[in-house]
Amino acid sequence: MLKSDLDASGIPVRIDGPEGDEVRDFHALRNCYISNVLRTGADLEQAMTLARHSDPRLTAGRYARTRLFDLGTVVNKLPQPAAPTTECAALSGVGRPKRANTSVAVVKTRPRI
Repeated sequence: MLKSDLDASGIPVRIDGPEGDEVRDFHALRNCYISNVLRTGADLEQAMTLARHSDPRLTAGRYARTRLFDLGTVVNKLPQPAAPTTECAALSGVGRPKRANTSVAVVKTRPRI
């Protein structure tokens, strides 16, 4: 059904995509839909419900597509590292005075005969 519509409109069914050969078919529409749902920030369970799937492996493995751009967006949402504070320095031991070595070494000796 979709192939005949694409043919009639002059849109190619197979295209060279960023990850290789891609086919425009019913599953491609589902891939696009589920991937866009996840890009909005929905979790996997919400995407499963909207896709009417009962197995998260089907939703995540077959239909959800993660592109390099998507991963960059996620990384950009991470909090920026803060400048070191005195509390951080205290936790890491930086700037703390060194303690004297209080450990006792036990040395075994042989009795003299």
